Amino acid sequence: MPQTMVQSATQLFTDNWKIYQKIINQNYMLHREFAAKGNTAFKKLKSLEPFNVLDLGCGDAQLISEQLSVFEIDSYIGYDLSATALALASKNLESNNIAYELCQGAMEMLLDTTTSSFDIIHSSFAIHHLGDSGKKTFLKKCFQKLSPGGLFIIIDVFRDAVSLETYKRDYISRIRSHWNYLPDNEKDMIIDHILRYDYPADISIFKLWAKEAGFTVTTATVKDSFHKMLLLSKAAN
Repeated sequence: MPQTMVQSATQLFTDNWKIYQKIINQNYMLHREFAAKGNTAFKKLKSLEPFNVLDLGCGDAQLISEQLSVFEIDSYIGYDLSATALALASKNLESNNIAYELCQGAMEMLLDTTTSSFDIIHSSFAIHHLGDSGKKTFLKKCFQKLSPGGLFIIIDVFRDAVSLETYKRDYISRIRSHWNYLPDNEKDMIIDHILRYDYPADISIFKLWAKEAGFTVTTATVKDSFHKMLLLSKAAN
């Protein structure tokens, strides 16, 4: 997807961050379950402390700052297009006493600007805005940036052996029938965003791309047909 289209894809939440906060607070996209799974994954990496963390599409960093607050953190770098979200991320990271660096811009472009390696790379509901070729390139870049023995945690929407059209139809149906805390005008904004900009990969194909990039792939068990967590590990030297 061209860079201008990626920026447009995130514009809804850049301009209306409170909508996304409502989605998180109501747990419509299983943020609580994924946070619990993430905590378990972090604990298994304890031998790598203090962690160097890269958060791709970090948003306001509310959940991950809380998760990381119980671990030793050497550095946290967050990338996001939204200045509004990054201002909130700064407050959340400071309140959890995490040393941080925040960069505004497209995560897939900013990856090329760092020479650092990371014990943990994290991306939550961001990669689905990239096209297929962009996703494959992104996975290869992340493998290069991940330290041996490290973990790339991906939380995102995926298709499961259905067409993109069927996925969007079913996801929109869920929004209309289950996201009852949101008023209709906010639902309509989200639906318009999905129709224009969401390109979730088929999860089986995405796992294949991850393996081709060099990762060992594990799927965290969450009972949901849309929202998934993948744990991509890199072999230790």
